[in-house]
Amino acid sequence: MVRFSIIIPTYKDHGSTLKYTLKTCLEQDFDSYEVIVCHDESSPGIKSLVDSFSSPKLRFVGSNKRLAMSDNWELAVSEAVGEYVILVGDRKSVV
Repeated sequence: MVRFSIIIPTYKDHGSTLKYTLKTCLEQDFDSYEVIVCHDESSPGIKSLVDSFSSPKLRFVGSNKRLAMSDNWELAVSEAVGEYVILVGDRKSVV
């Protein structure tokens, strides 16, 4: 059973920061979690980055169209199987 689902909704090609976010998530010292990267418009660069980690804890979910931020989050959360869901940003927010 998966205790935590770590959701990372992303868009565009922000692989430079996503790489470090994934590395941090995958360095946890417990086993009952999954990491889901949800990318609108399914950028091949983001999928390749996720695949490069070769971790069974890590999944990529993509959309075939541009999504509003809330729709991308909802798609990601709908894929989660954990008892608890955590949303994590993959980059610095611009206000």
